[in-house]
Amino acid sequence: MKKTANLVFTVLFLLFLGAVAAITLKQGDSTYSYFENRSLAKAPEYSRESLLDGSLFSAWERFSTDRAAGRGTMIRISTLLRMELLKLPQVNEVVITEDRLLHFYPYGSWENADPAQQSAETAQSLAELQAHVEENGGRFYFVGLPNQLSYFQECYPDYLDRAEAYLPALHREFSAALAREGVNFIDLVAAFEAAGKPAEYYTETDHHYSLKGAMVSYRAIVKRLQADGLDIPLLEEEDWEYTTLPNPFLGSRNRKLYALWETRDRLTYAVPREEIPFTRTDNGQEVVSTVLRLPENDTAPVEYLVYMGGDKGETILRTDRPELPKVLIFGDSFTNALETLLYPSFDEMRSLDLRHYNAKTLWDYIEDYQPDIVLDIRDDSSWGDPTSPNSIFR
Repeated sequence: MKKTANLVFTVLFLLFLGAVAAITLKQGDSTYSYFENRSLAKAPEYSRESLLDGSLFSAWERFSTDRAAGRGTMIRISTLLRMELLKLPQVNEVVITEDRLLHFYPYGSWENADPAQQSAETAQSLAELQAHVEENGGRFYFVGLPNQLSYFQECYPDYLDRAEAYLPALHREFSAALAREGVNFIDLVAAFEAAGKPAEYYTETDHHYSLKGAMVSYRAIVKRLQADGLDIPLLEEEDWEYTTLPNPFLGSRNRKLYALWETRDRLTYAVPREEIPFTRTDNGQEVVSTVLRLPENDTAPVEYLVYMGGDKGETILRTDRPELPKVLIFGDSFTNALETLLYPSFDEMRSLDLRHYNAKTLWDYIEDYQPDIVLDIRDDSSWGDPTSPNSIFR
């Protein structure tokens, strides 16, 4: 009887392992983890060298771990347990506070940082870029934004590294370095602080600013351009029509928590009350003339990619008003919400995300396009890394 029971158990266990393996292999064509926002490990290719040095087995282990059947469910359960049962302050690289979700920075992240040297190197590269823009008939502006850490620094628990000494020094040194180099600087960190750093300028669950933060940024940019003698329109508050979507908003931080953190976040967008017709191309292909990717119903979760449809290598919007200047915007996803607001002020707006665009260098693009205005839009997480803004220039 005991032997029969052991045999049945062994057979069932082997069937279970076989089923898991079969399901894992069946879903092996999946290449991306939506909630983790990362690419999954690829199946390794055999080679004699990888077999002998052991890297083949390590690669198969990463592949099988990433593609294991039920992996997503297990991670979701683990996330819930760590959030609700263990009440950990940091789960999946997300700091959970009472009011919002923030990015976790490992201890000692700024231990060896030298903000003065970093700022000087970055400013020098930006000055070189500004000279190149001016040689091609345009004006260059560096637009500096606060990221979540600097904006909500006081919201981090005391026992976490929140760069209390580093960030003020970085802002001070970076501003001074740009001034020494003569780089045109639109300091939105200072602008947000002057407004009292309203919490609603950023979302509760996403690392990007909200539409309110983007709108303040838009107004600061256009006002600076007007002050420098450029005749471009500024749409006032009454010139915009605002819509808040009823859909649940899935911010980038909550996405890492498998949408388990309850939030009041909702996404708002704005369109000009007086329609400004335009055409749009993405990566050389003509697409629907819209700056929004709206959901099909009122219940589907929405993300920040509602603005401009997310990150694109190259986007061109033409409003066919040649009396207005042409603008080139580059940066990362922070530009997306701003682009939905800036295009009414220009004849043509081009935006580049240099993480996805590689047809030519930024310097060559400027030389070929010769824009009237170039806006480099960066949050302050990149100011202290000299390779972040300037390694992509040439």
